[in-house]
This record gives sequence, C-alpha cells and structure tokens, in this order.
Amino acid sequence: MRNNVRWCGLFPLEASVMKMKMWVWFLVFLTLTSTLCASVSISDLVVKICVTKREYNYQLPWAPPILSKSLGSGFVIAESRILTNAHMVANASFIEVRSSDSKRKYEAFVKVVGHDCDLALLEVGDSQFFQGKGYLTIDECIVGQEEKVQVYGFPIGGQGLSVTSGVVSRIEMDRYMHSGAILLTSQIDAPTNPGNSGGPVIAGGKVVGIVHQGFTVGQNIGYMIPVPVIRHFLHEVEKGSYRGFPQFPLTTQVIQNFAMRRYFGLEGNAGGLLITHVPEGHFLHNIVQAGDILVGVDGHDIDSCGCIYYQSERLSLPFRYAIAMKYFGDLIELDVLRDGEPLHFSAQIDYCRRGQSLVKSAEYDKPPSYYILGGMVYQPLVGNFFDQGFSSPLVELLPYFFERVRDGRDEVVVLTHVLDDRVNSGYQRLKNEVIKSVNGCDIRNIREMIDVCSKCSSPYYEIITENNVAIVLDRDRVVERDPEILRRYSISSDRSDDLKNAR
Repeated sequence: MRNNVRWCGLFPLEASVMKMKMWVWFLVFLTLTSTLCASVSISDLVVKICVTKREYNYQLPWAPPILSKSLGSGFVIAESRILTNAHMVANASFIEVRSSDSKRKYEAFVKVVGHDCDLALLEVGDSQFFQGKGYLTIDECIVGQEEKVQVYGFPIGGQGLSVTSGVVSRIEMDRYMHSGAILLTSQIDAPTNPGNSGGPVIAGGKVVGIVHQGFTVGQNIGYMIPVPVIRHFLHEVEKGSYRGFPQFPLTTQVIQNFAMRRYFGLEGNAGGLLITHVPEGHFLHNIVQAGDILVGVDGHDIDSCGCIYYQSERLSLPFRYAIAMKYFGDLIELDVLRDGEPLHFSAQIDYCRRGQSLVKSAEYDKPPSYYILGGMVYQPLVGNFFDQGFSSPLVELLPYFFERVRDGRDEVVVLTHVLDDRVNSGYQRLKNEVIKSVNGCDIRNIREMIDVCSKCSSPYYEIITENNVAIVLDRDRVVERDPEILRRYSISSDRSDDLKNAR
C-alpha cells in the first residue's frame, strides 16, 4: 500500500516532467518548422518579371519604337497583387511573371504606377497563379542602421532565385534616378545586381525595403526603397488614386556664418533656413516669402543644417522629409521668423498648386510629342532628351529644368532640328532653340504654338527664339512644301497622335 501510495505520489510528477519535455520538443519542432516554412514561403512569393519594352527615339519622334527585353524581380503582397519597381515596367508592351518554383509564365498587367517613388503594382489575369500562395507583409517600422537584411531576387548570373545578406549602411534623403524626386532611401551592403530591381529586402520575415538602384563603382553599394515610402504609395492606392509625394520647391539657404546668424537674429544654437524664393505656382506663394526664416515644420524644430531629428526613428533628416511624407489635401504647419518676429502659418497642400517643374524629368508609356512646320521639328523639352545623348548644345537648356510652371508658360517648346528643304534654306543649322513667340504671341506650350500657326492669316510665320533668333517662313510655301517634306523623310503625319486634336 505504501508502494502504491509512493508511486501514486511520484508518477504524476514524473508524468508532468515528461509532458513538459514533450512540449519543449514540440515547441522547438514548431519553431524549426515555422522557420523553414517562412523561408519557403518567402522564396515562393518572390517572382521573376520578364518585360518587353518599347524604346522611343526622341531624335526621330515619329519613328516606331524599338523593342527591348529586360528582367527583374517582384513579390506577392495582399489582395493578389505583385509589387515591383516602376522602372521595371515603364514603357512595357508585354509583361510576364513566374514563381521561383515554376517555369510557367503568366501574363501580368500594370495596375498602378508611381514613377516618382519608383514603385508599381501588377495584377495577373489568371487567378491560378496565386493558388496556394500567401503574401509577404510590409513591416510597420523602418529598419535601422546596422540591422541585418536579406535580399531576394533574380539577378544576372543564373536562372534561380538568389538570396544575399548584408546590413543597412545609411538612411537619408536622396535622388531617385528613375524620376529625379528626392525621397527617403536606405543604403545596403548586401550584394545586388541587375535583375534584383523590384525584389524584396527582408528582416524578421517581413518586407523592410525594395531594391531599386545601385552604383557600378565602389563595392556593394545598393539602395532600397524603405518602409515609409512603400506604405505611402500603398495608402495612396487604397484611396483610389495615386497623386504621388508632395515636393518642396521653395529655394532655401543654410544660415551658419556667424555674422549672417546675428544679422537674422538667430542666437545660440537656434536653427532655421533662409527662404530665398517661392514659386508663384506653389500653394505657399503669398503665405511665406523670400527673406523669411523657416524654423519649424509641423511642430518639429529645424536645426542650422536644415534637418529635423525624429526621436522615435533616431534619425536626423532634411526638413523636406516631413513634407514629402504628407498627402495632397493635408494641412502643413510652418513656423517662420519675419523681421525677427515669430509667425505661424497653416496651409493646405494643394495638388493643383504644387509648384511643378517646367520641364518633366522624364515621360513614360507614350510616344514623343512633336510638330513639324516647314520641315522644322518642334518638341516639348523633357528629360528623355538628355538620356538619349542629344548633341552638346543641349547643355544650354539645362537651366529650364530648374524653373517652375508659371502663368505665362507651362512647357518649353524647342526647335530640335531641321529637315532640309528649300523652304527652310538658311535655317538648316538651327537646333535646340527655345521658342519664345510666334507672330507676336508668347508661346505657353506646344498646343498653343499649333493653334497660333493654324490660325495664322499673315503671309508669313514669324518665329522668335529665346536667343532672339528670327525665323521667317512664307506661309503659302510651307503649306505647299510640307506634304513633300513628310513624304521624303517617310513621316506619316506633321504631328504626333496626342496633338492631332490641336488646331
């Protein structure tokens, strides 16, 4: 009986120990299984993107596009969508995607593209592609400096999925090469190569960035689009439209010289930036003005270098970050010093008055615009001209890229070159001349130029350039010669399709 009592007393204890051991092994098994499953699921959710692109020649804007092929990466996110880079699918005529574990390709389509932040969402017409797949989750917080990350994608050097590791080297505002916009970016030292673009950067099983650009010089210098930019893009999409990131085109100057600081009444460690110019087309025009000292944005103090310290992220970033991460329609609060007096302003970030550049950094998914009159080719100035290595006089056009849209002009019209004919004799060496006026009318954009020319009742077209070059053409002779010029140079129309309703 004592033995029974002893065993009855000890057995439950031993059983509980055994159960605890079993639970420990079970939890270890679950952990290992979940880790393996997570690894497998990440691999399965990274996709290879194959794109056929149309490449247009801006020196021959009427020419059909040349087809090229490119490869990149992307990954599946919620609601059966694929997230990748905008530059991967810009000018795409055909897109296919495939999973890392399958050779079968599925046709995909661009759902939304944000060229400024270099992000795009794709959808696949065949729902079978997503069967059995989950999706990757975008992390809530930005990954910090020195934290470890893994890069997934399909770079050159093989056909299968590639995984490399590294750390976040730095976090700062920098220029996105695809659009020219200045947004938050994170530098990583994980090896990346052509083909990695659009692939996810992973930490803790979640997406903390998207590979988008790198340097060919140096070692392991790659860049990823960080979480705040990704979430801003996706939130815009969820709202039903994509308007992009507000920029801050006000011109400012740091105030670090001792005499200058004293002149503007900045004592001790007080920060602030001198506003030197406010574009007339910007929502802050007539609110702040040149000569104001910008000392705060949305309650954040600006230091003498023009930066704001974000305590939660432990980051010091240019004040423009506070503005870029807002949405059009939001309010912005500004604190300034004017003649030594503190002032507070509140303004709405107006999409229609965003102070956009006079010249687009680039245009995508459309043929070039052009207009031919008397064999003289006129085009709106865009960044694509520089990408394709136009001749050296184009350098003279660079200052226009720093100008903003204003009431009298919202486009720069350029005489890019001349198709030789006797009607334009004497002008055949002209190129890259900015048009100022036609028959006394200042030219706002290329549509207005077409309208003025089509309504011309004078015997002559008188065209004046910004360099004060005068071009005079006989109107009747131009009407007579233009069909022959188009035939000779195998051009089907005197204007691009997007300008055919301009008269």
